[in-house]
Amino acid sequence: MALSADLDNLRMTELSGRGYEMSIPVKTGVTIYKGAHVVTDATGYAIPLAVTGAVQYVGRAQEQVVNAGASGSVNVKVMRQGIVWVPFTSAAVTDLGFLLWATADDTATLTPQANCGALGRVVKVEVGVGNWVDQSDNVNAHAV
Repeated sequence: MALSADLDNLRMTELSGRGYEMSIPVKTGVTIYKGAHVVTDATGYAIPLAVTGAVQYVGRAQEQVVNAGASGSVNVKVMRQGIVWVPFTSAAVTDLGFLLWATADDTATLTPQANCGALGRVVKVEVGVGNWVDQSDNVNAHAV
């Protein structure tokens, strides 16, 4: 399921500090919501994650952007490293230490995804609610 509104993009600042943010040019005709998992597609522009082809995970959107202009005319700020909250209703104590992957801009799984890098490693679990994920750990690891 894709986001249709902003997602509160919480950060565990007591563990991660500010994290590392960067600005990525957005593909034309794309809306990226705050809190979305963001990837770059084959053209190198940012899009919300929807695993339909080989993509490169770049981080969590820190703002909502709408690019009605040409590709690259708008940038989105993403949190590239740091510890972030990822809603995950299947969260269990046994998730701790495992890589968390995404299948859409708002959907996480423990199942490795061949077309997108891991979101990061689970460092804290809130059972049945979500996981805190360290994005600086294996952000671009791909499943084999």
